[in-house]
Amino acid sequence: MTSGGGILVIVGYHPHFLMNGIPTHFDGPSGEPLAIESHVHLVSDHIKAAHAALWRLDEMDEGVVDEEWVAKKPKWRRFWRHPVSFVMAWRKADR
Repeated sequence: MTSGGGILVIVGYHPHFLMNGIPTHFDGPSGEPLAIESHVHLVSDHIKAAHAALWRLDEMDEGVVDEEWVAKKPKWRRFWRHPVSFVMAWRKADR
């Protein structure tokens, strides 16, 4: 890689779920549900910002609600095949 190059990997909670009113959440020490403060950033927002900073998207994948999810969270069956997470691999463009 030439000088100034680099690799960046972003893993995130899919904006689809945030826009459907399901924040990033987990169970606290005593079992109470806790939500993490979240802000919606569309996938295109990530891409536009990265391109402006001269990053090139090399690879992207989205995780969906599948059998493994439903086995742990049966109530999520209604979200079958909805995107729940994403990962993007970026490479800094040569100047």
